[in-house]
Amino acid sequence: MSKTAASIAVAFVIMLTSMTATAQESATPEDVAIAQGLLTRLGFDPGPVNGVNSDRTNQAIQTFHEVQGIDLPPGESELLSAIAVKNLMTAFVGQLMEPPESTSDLFHAATAGDGDAAIELGFMYFQGNSVAEDPMLAYLWWTVAESTGTSRVLNLKDWIKSSGKISDHEITCARRLVVLLSDAVRSR
Repeated sequence: MSKTAASIAVAFVIMLTSMTATAQESATPEDVAIAQGLLTRLGFDPGPVNGVNSDRTNQAIQTFHEVQGIDLPPGESELLSAIAVKNLMTAFVGQLMEPPESTSDLFHAATAGDGDAAIELGFMYFQGNSVAEDPMLAYLWWTVAESTGTSRVLNLKDWIKSSGKISDHEITCARRLVVLLSDAVRSR
């Protein structure tokens, strides 16, 4: 899929996601931390990833939506909402759907249900082998492997949690992203 087609697909999915969440849902502190982490990963500066909704975080949310060409419902621009968090997660999954060339074959195998490929991807991200080191993406791929019935991955997930290299909000984010990634792969 070309970058333009992927951007259009992401914008469409974000629009649909926005319509399903109610405008009154506000984000929990955990959602704020997840949003701050995703904003940072997407290239927007929300300030520290601390779960505290600040003016800087809200400005980053507004800038993200402006760049994506998405209008938030009235009142949403003043506070980080469940809609904004879903939009960020959807945009991040859009990026995951365009894997680096170094992981492309493993990505396609992992998303087709190959648990060993998902474990290998997890190790690549954990060790920074051919990709940027990213414990959250390691956890995400090990969660994908777990969903295929690969039992040895449970030790890996426990190990990464105890390593101190991943925060609780990153674990929660990875789990939520796996669901969105599965949906995106199915709708391809």
